[in-house]
Amino acid sequence: EAAARSVLRLSGEPSCCGVAVRGLPALVECLRSGDVQAARPCAKALARLCAGAAERQDAALAAGTLGAVVDCLAAHGGDPSAVAACGLLLQHLATGVGAAARRAAAMEAGVLPAVAAVARRWDGDCAAILACRAAVRSLTRDSAALQSAARTQGVPAQWLL
Repeated sequence: EAAARSVLRLSGEPSCCGVAVRGLPALVECLRSGDVQAARPCAKALARLCAGAAERQDAALAAGTLGAVVDCLAAHGGDPSAVAACGLLLQHLATGVGAAARRAAAMEAGVLPAVAAVARRWDGDCAAILACRAAVRSLTRDSAALQSAARTQGVPAQWLL
């Protein structure tokens, strides 16, 4: 019950509570689901869970979050709220203590091509695009090699500035 209350607080959506009781792996698996109504609040909850806590970021990584984000973006890239939540989650995973290892893992998981593919669906400065830009900046921060890799994987150059 305490886990459900925490996730409700983190996601802002009651639909995520049943998943939360089953723990972090269930939240991660929810991102892979074909149900955008379920994936969206779970992505929000995971993003907030990973904000500023290296041990939670590493636990989310170990639970398969990066692959689940790639799957979620592929399945729900047309939903701006789902894209924005995934972008926020990627931002939080790419910061803090141990971020370099998590960034490298994101590259290996194919996060940048997934983000670039979603970016091609959207124009302008909607929340989805802004979250994708911020995620790319976080993932490639302070690394010319990662920025170069991002460009070869289809990320727009202006997103790296």
